[in-house]
Amino acid sequence: MILTLITYHPVPAQSHTGFEQYFCPGSAMAAAPVTRIWYATAGKSYLEARYNYDAEKGIGLSAGKQLGGATAKGWDWTVTPTAGIVTGHCQGFSLGANLGLRYKAWNFSSATQLTPAKSEGYAYGWSELGRSLGKNLYLGAALQQDCRFGSGCTFNPGVTGQLTVAGWTVPLYIFNPFGKHVWLLMGVTREWVLHNSNANQKNAP
Repeated sequence: MILTLITYHPVPAQSHTGFEQYFCPGSAMAAAPVTRIWYATAGKSYLEARYNYDAEKGIGLSAGKQLGGATAKGWDWTVTPTAGIVTGHCQGFSLGANLGLRYKAWNFSSATQLTPAKSEGYAYGWSELGRSLGKNLYLGAALQQDCRFGSGCTFNPGVTGQLTVAGWTVPLYIFNPFGKHVWLLMGVTREWVLHNSNANQKNAP
């Protein structure tokens, strides 16, 4: 299984879609790239498709509902509970929750997923806290948790730097940077905001 980051941001008013691709350079255990595509409507219905995320050569499909907003004190937040199925080398269903919280230049995000599977079930969690330095640079720290039913849990702390150019973000993660088993996670991500139709814009106040 290849475990990846998913960073969740507060929800725009329009429908929006995103693409994420991750891989672990130099890792024989996680050589296959992980792909995730998601779509959220203006009404905050949420759909996502995953490949190699739940398991190598595994396909995951989930749906949910985004809840979120802004507070008077400047906090933006979003919570997205999801449910779905997993097929391929890992067969079962999945329950998850994604959280995003932002205050000024600071961002916190987390993703949790519980997957009872036919072969080996697991619970997975990712938490990240970071700060944007201008429009193009982000630095932060992450914690990854992987719990296999019947075989225990592993915890991997890491640091990250992310560069955004022309709308594309290139993240680099270094896990266990002060330990013996250092490993890297690299990727490329993009989010698109889908504007309302011309008819809706014409009728808008």
